Amino acid sequence: MVIYRHKDKYSVSEMCRYFGVSRSGYYGYVSRMDIPAWDLPLAEKIRECQDECVKTYGFRRVHIWLEKHNIHRNHKTVLRVMQKYGFTYKEMRDFKTRYNKNQRKLATGIAIKPKGRPRKDGATLPPSVQQLSKLSQLQYELASKERYIKRLEMENELMRDFLSLTERK
Repeated sequence: MVIYRHKDKYSVSEMCRYFGVSRSGYYGYVSRMDIPAWDLPLAEKIRECQDECVKTYGFRRVHIWLEKHNIHRNHKTVLRVMQKYGFTYKEMRDFKTRYNKNQRKLATGIAIKPKGRPRKDGATLPPSVQQLSKLSQLQYELASKERYIKRLEMENELMRDFLSLTERK
């Protein structure tokens, strides 16, 4: 949904790479967007149960609540629907933990290590760029920093949109 919203502003392949989604999976999702989900009535009942219990019930207690209201579904179906529509906290908690890991490190003063192996010669530029003139090297560094800033802006906007969609009300 976030990728679909921002497809005019950013490239689809870049956003798919950021979210860890294959492009074919994204386009498959887009082709299925107009088909109504068969489990929407069950999801509405689960939402009603979660509103009643102030979102403290897990899938087992929701399953029991549904049976008391004469809705008989397999407990695995209830779990899958709860996960699909975001009625469980585990996925969101794990996502927030992963995302805030670097921010917590920075706040405590721990240096963040760059990913990958360091270059053997200690140079920061690729060998093909090192052969160019000093001006060309500076232009290369400036262009790469601009790309990096643009990518960070995209990630920031996508993350805000994603978190606003998954926010519990």
